[in-house]
Order: sequence, then C-alpha cells, then structure tokens
Amino acid sequence: MISAIGASTQAYAAGLGALDAVVADFDAIGHAFTEALRRRELGQSFYTMMLYQEPRAHTTLRYAAAVLEAVDGLDARRAALLQLGAGQIVIGGQPAAALWTLPHEQTQMMNEFLSLGNTVLVRSHAEAARLNAHNVRPRSVEPALVEPPVPNVRPRRARRPGVVIWSPHTDAGYVAWYAFALAEFFGDVSCVVAAGALPKDVPGRCLGPDDPGLGDVLAEAQCVLCADPDDPGAAVAFARLGFGVAAPLASGAREYVRDAVSFGLETPREVEMAVKIAIGKPASVRATPQPPAAPPVPALPLPADELPLVSIMVATYNRPDDLDRCLRDLSLQTYPRLEIVVNNDAGENVDHIVARYPRARVVNQPVNLGMLLTIRAEFKNITGEYVQMLADDDTLYPDHVERLMGAMLRSGARVAHGNTLIRYQDRDAGGELTTTGFNSIVFSDSTTATEALVSTPIAGQSLIIRRDILDEIGEFSIETQLPDQEFQMRAANHYVFVWIDQCTSEWRVRNLENLSSKVDREAELRKVYEQLYPVPDRPWIQEHRRQTLAGMAERPKDIFGPSIRIRKPADIARSHGGPT
Repeated sequence: MISAIGASTQAYAAGLGALDAVVADFDAIGHAFTEALRRRELGQSFYTMMLYQEPRAHTTLRYAAAVLEAVDGLDARRAALLQLGAGQIVIGGQPAAALWTLPHEQTQMMNEFLSLGNTVLVRSHAEAARLNAHNVRPRSVEPALVEPPVPNVRPRRARRPGVVIWSPHTDAGYVAWYAFALAEFFGDVSCVVAAGALPKDVPGRCLGPDDPGLGDVLAEAQCVLCADPDDPGAAVAFARLGFGVAAPLASGAREYVRDAVSFGLETPREVEMAVKIAIGKPASVRATPQPPAAPPVPALPLPADELPLVSIMVATYNRPDDLDRCLRDLSLQTYPRLEIVVNNDAGENVDHIVARYPRARVVNQPVNLGMLLTIRAEFKNITGEYVQMLADDDTLYPDHVERLMGAMLRSGARVAHGNTLIRYQDRDAGGELTTTGFNSIVFSDSTTATEALVSTPIAGQSLIIRRDILDEIGEFSIETQLPDQEFQMRAANHYVFVWIDQCTSEWRVRNLENLSSKVDREAELRKVYEQLYPVPDRPWIQEHRRQTLAGMAERPKDIFGPSIRIRKPADIARSHGGPT
C-alpha cells in the first residue's frame, strides 16, 4: 500500500503501482514521518521515498526568467546567466550559491523520515548521490521509475531541425534557461508548459499539454529536451517513442536511456550542444526492472525448532502500566524462540500482569537492588543462549529479535544491534503520557573499536549478545552509572558488531522519570575514561575524550533533544504512544 503524503506526491505515487511505500515531499514530511513510524511499530517492511528537488538546479531554473527580464542584449544576457549558473547572481541579498545548500533542519528531517523504512526508493542513483552530497544518508536504495503519460506520437522525417522543451507541469518561466540557451539554434523551438509566456526576445513558442496541435509539433521534432532536473521518467517515455532525448545530468536519465544526451546547468552552451547531438541520434530504453512490492527481509537461516533460545530480561519497579505495554510489544515479536523474564525489583506486585503473556515469567526480588544490581541479578534467572536487556519503558518493534538474530546466525557474530528511535514524552495534568517529539538520528550508527573508547551511537536496548561473551570479557559493571556504555567499550574491542541499519527499538525519554536523566553523565564518563579505561598511549582517543567532556559541560542536561517536535499532542495516540 502506498501512502502519498504531500500535494506533489499524488500523481507520482500512483505510478509506483502496488509498492508498499511512504512517499513524501518537503511540505508534508512531518506527517510522512508519523505514517512511517506507524508502520515501523507494526514491524512492516516498506519503502520510504522523498521527492527531493536538487537545490542548485532548481535555483538556476527558477530565477533564470527574472534575470532575463532584467537584462537586454544577447551577450549581456548570456553573461548574466553564466553568473547565475556559477551562483554569483545576488538573490534576496545573498549570492545564488547560498540557496544551493539545504538548511540543516531540512536535511535532518529527510534523514529522520528515510531512516524508518527498510529501503529508500530513489528515482535514480544520481538522486541517491545528491542526497548523500547534502548529508542525507539513504540506507539500502532501490531505483523506481515512473513514466508520465506523454502523447503517443512518433517522430517523422522532418523538413527542418526541431526541439520540444517538455515541462507540462510548470509555467513558461521555468524553461526560460533552456529556451534562451537555444537562441542561436536555427531550428524550431517549442515549449510545452502549463501556462505563461517566455521572457521578451527569448525565441520559442509555448503551447499547453492539451493543445490540439501538440501532436504535429512533436512529430516534426527530432529531439525532446526533458526539463525536469530530478526525474528521468519523461526521458524514458520519449525514448520509447524513438525521439532523441536531452536531459539534465542530475535527472539520472542516462541510467535508463541509451544514447540520452546529458548536460549540466552551469552554462547555456551545454544545452545547445546536447540538443545538437540529440536531434541526430534517437534514444532507446534500457531494461528497467521495477523493485519488488515490499523490501525483502532475509529469512532466518535455520528451521524454527533449531533456532537458539533468546532471553529477554525486563527490569521493572512500580510502573505496572509501562510493564504491561512492554510485554504487549514483546508478545508481537516474530522470532519464535523467546523467553521473557521480568525482574521485579521489590516493587508492587505485577504477577497478574505477567500472567497475561504466555512467554513471560516473573522473578520477584526480596529487596530493592537498583537498576545496576538488578541487571546483574537477572542473568541468574535466564536460560537463553542469547540475551536482550530492557527496562520496562523500552520498546522493541516486532521484527527486532528476528532481524538481529538472523544477522548473527548468518555471520557468526556474537553481538548485534539495530538503530533506536528516541521518543520524548511528558505527563499532562491527569498523569497521561503524551508524545512531544522524536529523534531517530542520535542512535543510528555503529562504531569501531577506537571510536567505542570515546563513545558509541548505540542504545543499550538495541543490543542482543551471545551470553558466553560475558564469561570472556566480564559482566556489566556496577562501578559506573553508564553500564551499557562501559560494556560496549569492552565488547567493541573484542567482537564484530553486526549492524541492522534500521530502527528496531525505542528509548522513551520522560524528563526526570528515566534513570539516565538522573545520572551526572559528565562525571560518570570521566570516571570511565580516567579510572576504568585510561589510554595514555592513544593521543587521538585522549583528544576526543577531552572534546567529548568539554562538549557535555557546555550542553544542557538534555543532551539528546528532539529533532522533530509535536505541535499538536492530540495528534499522537496516548494508549500506545504511536501516531494516529
């Protein structure tokens, strides 16, 4: 099922067919994020897709008409467009090049949204490269081509050279750069646009996509210049009909169209040269397989009765509602061989809650041990070969254990982790929890042995470990209030961490309700650095530790603030914390 979110996505998403995808544009990316999160909470396999406009190309095309209107004379106009292509024209008090860089908030939002899907759909590999260039890191990518409807007309032998500039969804100003670039192309130039006229003295006639004469105009043209700098779909559609095709290099048309002639938007000359080649060389279409309906998820490598047992340890203390929600989530795990051991740290009785869940049992501590000793105590009550540790306010998505265990069993690794979404919650006047924000970037990376000696971007609840490594490197330390950080330092310097690069768990942050919010992280990390793991012979590590401590001292206590804020808490369901 496709969820098309945003005004510009509807027509495009319809062309994707039966794919399971969430497709978004910038204007609606917040809503797209919540829809993707809803699917992630259900453990679904789906694509995310961002209809991303490359800012450099669109700046050039968007402002070319205004530049041409402000300048007279062929040479002066050409010089002005060269300045625009180089980013030197002043627009709104700043050079055009300043508009080529996306604001940090936009790249952050793209990262947040795209990270929730199993695979990112892109219109071309060129688009994936552009996302990377703007600090957006698509995970696994899959090109997905959508061909727009075009007139079913084939070129015939013409009386004189001709080119059609194809941009049926924009006004004429958007193609002014292309039309002016063909000012000395002494053939027929026609622009198919939604409305408007070209700037004065720019050659070329404009007609609408419904103009009754469009078929004849196309038939007389040997080349179609596909104006969209992001989407190769029109280039493919016209190549199927036997036209020569010219298209911006950024569109990725060459990936799909054999003999497509690509050009940059730095100089108008590149456009004319591309058209001169394309009018004499009809294009053809390469094989363009479409992606599967949903991103494939690797099957477990062993039959169910041969899979090792995984013990999920849940520490709880006087939070029965959280425990019930946590166990309800764990009951949805798709991995078949689980035991869930609830360690009640001398809190109120929760036997009746645990009894609702067949795979769970409870161990009641006679005295309150606190979180760190409770973790140590839990290991005496489990029987699994692999171990997952949780607090009662943590969440695992339904495919978490299966994805991590599959990766470990295939690779032989003894540690695996996924990415973790931070969900920020506040209590209202009635004590109900309301989601106020998210951050899916902080815990969305892996680590090296050297980096782990400074810090890791891995949340503790995202880890599954093989139990026998505790005999080799020791249990979780009780000498620091950062036991998961300390353990990862040791483990990363002995074992491969196999990484599922997808969000598979949640950490719920609730101001002072979380143990971590009560920890003096700077003091505890200094203890780890200076007492538990001093590295006097590693200057790189020493310098980065110093920088980390200095940064923590300067930041507010809430060092992992939300990057997505919920302006209308009523839009977020309170029962489970997920989006409505």
